[in-house]
Amino acid sequence: AAARPDVPLVVTGPRGSGKTTLLRQFLAGLSDDECASALVLAHFVGGSASSFFLRRMLASTIATLLDAVPDDVRVPLDEDFAAAATSQAALVELWPRVLALAAEYTRIVFVLDGVDAIFKDGYDGDLPWLPRSLPENVAMLVGCSEPHAYVEHAVLVHRMQPLDLEMRRDVVRALFKAHGRALNEDP
Repeated sequence: AAARPDVPLVVTGPRGSGKTTLLRQFLAGLSDDECASALVLAHFVGGSASSFFLRRMLASTIATLLDAVPDDVRVPLDEDFAAAATSQAALVELWPRVLALAAEYTRIVFVLDGVDAIFKDGYDGDLPWLPRSLPENVAMLVGCSEPHAYVEHAVLVHRMQPLDLEMRRDVVRALFKAHGRALNEDP
């Protein structure tokens, strides 16, 4: 099947299946040229206490996206952002507009992991705040453990299987090796 650049790619699977590792490897694999020519945003839920809150994640993302927009264009949105900053519902409405505007000025790569762990006051598991289609110039990779209605809505989905014991051992060995260390596996 042909790639669909206008929809997010969702990586889903049970906890421990390697979703976060895959997304981190994707980011690490971006070349210097790719990073220099795009605004790369990453949000890994669990990286900090505030990472679990939708309002904080959206406020931070919107602020970063606004920085990519020329000052003379962004003034009305700055005012909207200031008014919306304390309201999760207002941020949910504002962020697709800001994403589309920023994409007019730069390519955007957004990696969002653990969306099913974000505390979303007033939203059920269907993740209505995530875009179902993306503006041109935007790529989005989303990681989640639980299947959601979002996953069923015209998005590209890669379902990961749990790692078996030998695969987990291989990951640990590779991690140690990458840091110039060896794992003592003697019982």
